[in-house]
Amino acid sequence: LESLASAHSVLDANERKLGVILVDIGGGTTDIVAFKKGSMYYTSVIPIGGFQFTNDISVTYNTSYQQAEMIKLQYANTEPASIDMTAELSLAIHGSAAEIRVPRREICQLTRERALELIRLIDLKLQEAGIRDDPHAQIVMTGGASTLPGLHNMISQLIPNSVRVGSPGNHRGLPDELKAPAYATGVGILLWGLKQERAAIRSAESAGRFFHSDRNFLS
Repeated sequence: LESLASAHSVLDANERKLGVILVDIGGGTTDIVAFKKGSMYYTSVIPIGGFQFTNDISVTYNTSYQQAEMIKLQYANTEPASIDMTAELSLAIHGSAAEIRVPRREICQLTRERALELIRLIDLKLQEAGIRDDPHAQIVMTGGASTLPGLHNMISQLIPNSVRVGSPGNHRGLPDELKAPAYATGVGILLWGLKQERAAIRSAESAGRFFHSDRNFLS
């Protein structure tokens, strides 16, 4: 599970012991994994991620997915009321040289509606797991789409648990460029691989010591 890799990079042992819910909002899905007493006890997947936010813009305004992605990254926000009413964006019509002018608030309203759908589904999953009303269970958001402007505040307002955005960090030798939510899964996989390699080396060293000791005994 990708969410387990993300958990490995952004959660610490104390959080997993006290109780934490990781919400990994990736490109195509939102993966949820819950820990208590140091062990995972619930996992689920929601088929909504950053792709759907971009696709909403692409389909609504008949623009290419690439341009819609650029617009989302630069201008989308889940709080339309915070955006200047006069702000407009130019969008190229797919397959045409023509462009249309679109109020930025419209883009943000699309983003808000998709965000509300995602948060409602996350809320349902937390209820299903029996952890929504646990005042001690913290929610940690990660994944590339978790940094969408306004999303953290929306989740904090609509779900009673405390919420923070989690990034890979406090890992020796990790470049600053990878200390971002978008790289949580990739960093987690690398850390897991490193852990397995170290375990294999220790095992080989132990086997070597046993072999030499056994030879000495036989001699």
